[in-house]
Amino acid sequence: MAAAAAVAIGGGLAQSSLVWIGLLVATVALIARQWAIAFFLVCGLVVGLAAASRQGEPPPAPASLSVDFLVVAVTDPAPSERGWVFVGRLVEGGGKVAVVVAERTDLMAGDTAEATGTLRFNPGRLHRHDVSGWLAARRVLVVHRADGLLGIANAIRTRVHKLFPDGESPSALMRGFLIGDTSAIAPVAIDEMKRAGLVHFVAVSGGNVALFLGAVWLALGLVPLGPRTRAACGVFAVFVFVLVTRWEPSVVRAGLMIGLVLGGRVLGVPLSGWSALGLALTAALLVSPELLFDVGFQLSVLATAGLLFGSRLWDGRRPRPMWRAMAATFSAQLAVSPLLIASFGSVPAFSTMTNVLAAPVVTAATAVGWGATLLNIPAAATAAAGLADWVLELSRLAAALPQVGPVGVAALIGGAVVLSVRPALGALGVAAMLVIAVLPAPYPPGPVAVFLDVGQGDAAIVRSGSGAVIAVDTGPDPTVYAAALRRHRVSHIDLLVLTHSDQDHVGGLEALPQRVTVGRVWVPAFTEIELWERLLSGLDTANEAVTAGVAAEVDGIRLSVLSPGRRFAADNDGSVVLWIESGAVTALLGGDVETVAQRELPPVRPDLLLVPHHGSSTTDVDWLLKTVGPVAVLSYGRSNQFGHPAPDIVVALESSNTTVFDTSEGDVVVPLTGSYQPASSRAVAQRRPNIQAVSRFV
Repeated sequence: MAAAAAVAIGGGLAQSSLVWIGLLVATVALIARQWAIAFFLVCGLVVGLAAASRQGEPPPAPASLSVDFLVVAVTDPAPSERGWVFVGRLVEGGGKVAVVVAERTDLMAGDTAEATGTLRFNPGRLHRHDVSGWLAARRVLVVHRADGLLGIANAIRTRVHKLFPDGESPSALMRGFLIGDTSAIAPVAIDEMKRAGLVHFVAVSGGNVALFLGAVWLALGLVPLGPRTRAACGVFAVFVFVLVTRWEPSVVRAGLMIGLVLGGRVLGVPLSGWSALGLALTAALLVSPELLFDVGFQLSVLATAGLLFGSRLWDGRRPRPMWRAMAATFSAQLAVSPLLIASFGSVPAFSTMTNVLAAPVVTAATAVGWGATLLNIPAAATAAAGLADWVLELSRLAAALPQVGPVGVAALIGGAVVLSVRPALGALGVAAMLVIAVLPAPYPPGPVAVFLDVGQGDAAIVRSGSGAVIAVDTGPDPTVYAAALRRHRVSHIDLLVLTHSDQDHVGGLEALPQRVTVGRVWVPAFTEIELWERLLSGLDTANEAVTAGVAAEVDGIRLSVLSPGRRFAADNDGSVVLWIESGAVTALLGGDVETVAQRELPPVRPDLLLVPHHGSSTTDVDWLLKTVGPVAVLSYGRSNQFGHPAPDIVVALESSNTTVFDTSEGDVVVPLTGSYQPASSRAVAQRRPNIQAVSRFV
């Protein structure tokens, strides 16, 4: 580890232009006859300077521009905002370019393809590669498949993709377990795994390498091999696995560690875990010093060190397997916590518990999955996907548990000490934390309207006094919407109203399947039925196209549709405009209706108004002044390119003796009881973060 630290320091000094400090330290080490430190420090300086040179000078671009190129794929295609993109090396000229193709292609790393398109020279960096330009390809035709070891790796990846197809969450998760391919996993599922502390299972590392190695040895079980020959086969298998998983930083570290241990067995030189980690870290940084600044590589090293340190803690406890698993998991989580807090602001409070529950299932799923892949057994793949589905369900449940910062981590350390000394008392503390974590959100008594902070978009829920939920729109992002629903403990929606089909109102729909049950769905009439069927394909609920005059009642809350009454030229004007009555309190939620539709609405003056179209200038100021009552809410993101809300709308609201709230700073909770009066000041925020309490009733 000392050698690895010397390489890391040398590489870091070289890339930060402090080479003279490294040379000075190396000179002092030589004078003190610390040969190893001096050697590795100089090596670190050399490779660090080489890496800095590679980053500072992009590869040369070909001198001429053409529309037909022969490229060798350096990476697999990955989805992006522009389409599917991969890094390709130009056969003529030798430079690397980012190739963008509109539709998904079966191209894989190492394949050679003809690409037809337009190349723009614009140096940059993509997928940890320097590129000299972007090739917008109209056509990509594979002319030669990769061969050799990379061809074997590609064949294994193809088999995994075939056995675990797109479109199914458990299958997508199995791809992550086996080869680290997370491209088909829904963003909401990834976010839930992060919040549950389980996302490292799809960041392929030591456990995945070991399971692949076990599957290979199982397949070779009938072949009589000596220990050294078996270890040599293991080294070969590890190298192939690194190619299969596309040499991600964490798997490079794990592959080097296991390869060194196996290589030591071949040579008759046993290595301890710490020695293997130090040598692997040293070798990785000598070859690629920029890994020192890769967060994934840093987390992998810290987690491995934590596992090595903590695997023997609490060894005397019974049952030993459970305590050893808890100690290793807790130590790994503790080791990576400072980096996680620095990078992401928090860590999952109950990740030790969720990992102890999930690890055996993930191990079984991965082992069965590799068996299915290497032996081509579809039934085994189905069984592995079933186990992966259990992990997804665990992550959904655990995602609602709290995240903690530095103070929380300190409290967890204290809890671990108590647990080791007084297990019963520690278990009682964990149970108390769980009870507190699942307590419902602190709402005012009775029905409430909650306007959710979903960024630049609209999403609201209306909750009755007994817990029935009406949801209006979902915002633009399923991950953000899922977090908002967790925040407010929403697991069932009695009525979902989608005002219109713009992304900032329906983009969060992907958060609902498998997480929230939906009773009824309202969509605006005079729109394409096929569009709504596609958007709502994940819900087992028929949608109802509503027009002006449609009404319903949900647990004492009355809803009436005021618009649309006809087809409008603009989609925004065709939004569902919802009138809500709860006791004596009324509310108007106007979707994105603009001037034309606003002028056709019946004259109303609600107690609570969700200002249409995020306060855009498309609102008729005269209509707004005649309509707005004591309380108004503006739903928009803190930073948006549309200029919402428009200055003239803000001025009009301020001049109307109306109390105005917005969602740019957090959720807005408005009681729907009592009689509304204009208020002079904001209410104090409630205990739960990211929620504003609006007590505007007398």
